[in-house]
Amino acid sequence: MAYDFQTDAFQRLAGTLRDYPDGIPEDPERLRELSELYIAAAAALFLLMRLIMETRLGASPRGERYGGFVHIYRDRVDALIAALRHFLLGGLEEGEIRSVFDFLEGVRRGAIAEEMVALQAAVDASSGEGEDAEADEAAGTTVTNSLKEQIERRVRLPWIKDILHAINEVLAVARGVA
Repeated sequence: MAYDFQTDAFQRLAGTLRDYPDGIPEDPERLRELSELYIAAAAALFLLMRLIMETRLGASPRGERYGGFVHIYRDRVDALIAALRHFLLGGLEEGEIRSVFDFLEGVRRGAIAEEMVALQAAVDASSGEGEDAEADEAAGTTVTNSLKEQIERRVRLPWIKDILHAINEVLAVARGVA
């Protein structure tokens, strides 16, 4: 197993979404459960990307010089997770059931959780070195982009695009250095 990464968050979200092949219910309690599962899976995905980034930077002769970008990444991911909590869980508290439903139904229809499960299976079989690390980074970036694009389409909070852009920039820097 590469990157010392283990989580059941992807499987739990995907499995729960599979329980609703015809669409998730608009029930606030079910939406709260799905929101919490989604937030945990998103946080795990961003953690995996950070672990891949750190491994790739560590293997590069120039990587140490760019470690400051990892701190920016952590900070912006924390801000994004806080924004997701506010949008999803805060939205339910404020009666924004339809917005939360639309977001989570988009996750289900877009098969984002299934992408996360497939990524984890690939990473579990990876050495985390050389061409494996390059493939892990490419696949992780693709899945992360799916998640970020869906957030950008659905979450209407100030500065969400700025946060997502900062995350993109850090990942681009790490890709360029490694």
